[in-house]
Amino acid sequence: MDTHDALDTLVALIVAGIAWFLQHYIKGKAQNLATKEDVSALAFLAEKAKNAASREDLEELTRVVESVRSDFRIQEELLRRASRVHEMQVRALTQLYADLSATQEYLQEMTKPFRFEGEDQAASQEEFFKAAQSALKGFRKTRLLLPRELVDRCQAFFPKLTEALVNRHLAQSGIIPPGPELADAWKKAYATASHDLPALLESIEAAARVVIHGDGARAA
Repeated sequence: MDTHDALDTLVALIVAGIAWFLQHYIKGKAQNLATKEDVSALAFLAEKAKNAASREDLEELTRVVESVRSDFRIQEELLRRASRVHEMQVRALTQLYADLSATQEYLQEMTKPFRFEGEDQAASQEEFFKAAQSALKGFRKTRLLLPRELVDRCQAFFPKLTEALVNRHLAQSGIIPPGPELADAWKKAYATASHDLPALLESIEAAARVVIHGDGARAA
């Protein structure tokens, strides 16, 4: 039922009630020689009540309708904003996770303790730096879109990356003479690339799935 139907029904009820009262009142007054002045006065009061009820009810209904419309517009805008933010989060996380994964894979290739004949280590190193640079740039641009927990997990990735690079550099630079210490540097670099960073990536993926798919995809 819309506003006009509700108003018409209310007015009809009021008028019907007044008509019933007038009918019985006039009948009673007629039996007691009611005057024309009484009938006129009652008719005037009935019309006045009808107009007052119509005016007050219409104003109240108008206020209610406008209040509902205002609340609806606010909720609609909040939903649109949340939808836009979620779309940005999905795009950002998709690209960031791809860059972090590529960075880890190239680093593992660069630090592995064996080489196959014909492998181009320089190409792997070049791709590694491209992926790492893209991951760091993407993270800095989108961190404000991400929940604090996910930001912390992503942020832990880069110090571990640096740790592996330092150990790799020490092993390659000639600073450490051949021996157990040199082997340990290579071992640490590879362990970070093949174990620590994949574990962090798994944690980042779990938290990202919660952001993308909702609370049903629980973070580890």
